[in-house]
Amino acid sequence: MFRVSKLMQACGNRLTQSQSSDTSTSPKLLPQSTSVANYPLRSGIQPTEAQSIQQVSANYYGNPKKLDTIPEEITEAENTSVFVTNLPPDCTVTDVLSRMHGIGKIWACNTCAPTEEYLTSAMKIVFWDLAGRERLIALSKTGTFYVGSYHPEVRLNRFRTASRPWSQVSRVVGISGPTGIVNLAYLEELFSSFGFFWEADYFVVVSEVGDIRVAEYAFASYLAQAETAMNCLKKHISAGHGSPGEDAYWARVNVYWGRDPCEER
Repeated sequence: MFRVSKLMQACGNRLTQSQSSDTSTSPKLLPQSTSVANYPLRSGIQPTEAQSIQQVSANYYGNPKKLDTIPEEITEAENTSVFVTNLPPDCTVTDVLSRMHGIGKIWACNTCAPTEEYLTSAMKIVFWDLAGRERLIALSKTGTFYVGSYHPEVRLNRFRTASRPWSQVSRVVGISGPTGIVNLAYLEELFSSFGFFWEADYFVVVSEVGDIRVAEYAFASYLAQAETAMNCLKKHISAGHGSPGEDAYWARVNVYWGRDPCEER
């Protein structure tokens, strides 16, 4: 228990280390014959193009003051935050969240890279409500939740976070407009110019007609990431851009909240 508490404290402060709660440092591997189910990227949507993207900033783990350094005054039974250990050493946000489609809407999550002391990765996940927490813990206990060949362990995080009422906002930002704007390279450059850092799950093109494209960019978190990107995009759309031509170009851009694929189906 001391090792687990020490690890959770390290990730709560900076989210940089991880390991299984076992006293042994050996990761738990699944049999090589284990079959991994493939979940659809988005229920009801067949994208014309999909691209999984890696972390934009390997050193960014959200705003620690907003995310998890101050536990909320709630009971353990009300806590929507879990700590997941024994993840693959090279695990990404996409690796974990792609295994959680339909489990529960994500408020925020943070990856914890392995160190010399902790040989496997870990992740803190905050669900929108208690139902998601309960589903993931149940899957972990029955051995049906796994990432690659690793069987993660899930426990309540000591940094407690309360559930939130349903809202259309999510960690997925949808954007439609000219292909010169709605493309991965330009959006990453634009987000960087806004002055915030983030971890990305995926970028997917939903449809494209002529020079107008509809795409969705999924962040690791709504908190401090998708919410910031949405606010910055809205301001950028309404702001002047120095020429009538560029203003007209941006006037064709619209943003919306996409559905989190982790949300219960």
